[in-house]
Amino acid sequence: MDWLDEHSSPELAARFRDRIGFPIERALFGGETGSRVDRDALEALLVAVGRSIPFENLALMEGNAEKINPVTIVAKILDRWEGGLCYEINPLLALALRGEGLDARVIRATIADPDTDDGWFALSRTHVAVLLTIGGDLFLADAGFGLKQPLGLVPVGDDEGVRTPHGRYRVVAGSQGAQWMLQFDHGGGWTNGYGFSADDQIDNAETLDEIRDLIAYRSESVFNRGPLVALPTERGRLVLSVSRLTEVRDGRKSVHPLRPEEIDTVARLFFRSFATA
Repeated sequence: MDWLDEHSSPELAARFRDRIGFPIERALFGGETGSRVDRDALEALLVAVGRSIPFENLALMEGNAEKINPVTIVAKILDRWEGGLCYEINPLLALALRGEGLDARVIRATIADPDTDDGWFALSRTHVAVLLTIGGDLFLADAGFGLKQPLGLVPVGDDEGVRTPHGRYRVVAGSQGAQWMLQFDHGGGWTNGYGFSADDQIDNAETLDEIRDLIAYRSESVFNRGPLVALPTERGRLVLSVSRLTEVRDGRKSVHPLRPEEIDTVARLFFRSFATA
């Protein structure tokens, strides 16, 4: 039994469904024996996750030094209905999928950065994602990649890729030291998202703490410079930054300036209402 199995359960999976508004009666397994993964149901669950749990750094910006482990992640996202960053959202997703009976594991990845000499973000292996094995095939799931998250399963090693509510995604053979590369096409051609190795598995919760510390305290981090909340919606997206709330709805963009004292109210109430809708 590994650290995910120790904390996953059908009860936690049911709480997770409640948090994202996913029907408890919709099974993730079907077929004559009830043992075949229902890909359509799983895809729908991943869409619900992405549109329900905001990608946000508010606790980090408030200097919250709470340890990152399954207990604190469950308390933050399921009990207090907050969001989180990749090292919180994706481990919780893996816990819920394990509780559903799926073969899910948590891995480390390195964000691609075209503006650097080597093409990688300076803080290597600080992104956290989920790999699933379904019918012997490997799939990537990621609800912690902000507005670039797939909102669906991405098969590993399929150059054709898949179309999701967020655009086209694929995981192809990597380069520059990466075994695999997640790429996305949101209308401007294929762009590198992040690289990873399938065996770079996170084997203990302490690793999540190490990743959080790098994101929280290193000057190279882009997530410790100001409050950020991002949430995909069915008709677009919402983004809260240090001075404004930006909404894109049906392709139309509106920007609402905010005073510093308004940020907390908007984040805690406005985004929560969208997260639970």
